[in-house]
Amino acid sequence: ARMRGRFRNCYQRGLNSNPEMAGSVSLVARIGPNGEVLSVGGGGGGGLGAIVPCLKAVVLGGGFSPPDSGSAIISIPITFMKQ
Repeated sequence: ARMRGRFRNCYQRGLNSNPEMAGSVSLVARIGPNGEVLSVGGGGGGGLGAIVPCLKAVVLGGGFSPPDSGSAIISIPITFMKQ
């Protein structure tokens, strides 16, 4: 939820170059023992391909609660719809 505004900024930049941009992506983040993001993969996104690097950068710059097991892999589904 803390990343929502930054994801929206990525989408707005995409809309500025393609007003019809819409779609979904699924990012996969590897979280370290202190809650730091170690890596981000995934993407695809059909019509969102141009903003996937921005979305990944948002996740890389974020942080999470430390995982109970020492590390974790999480899936982050993101959907943007033109309104």
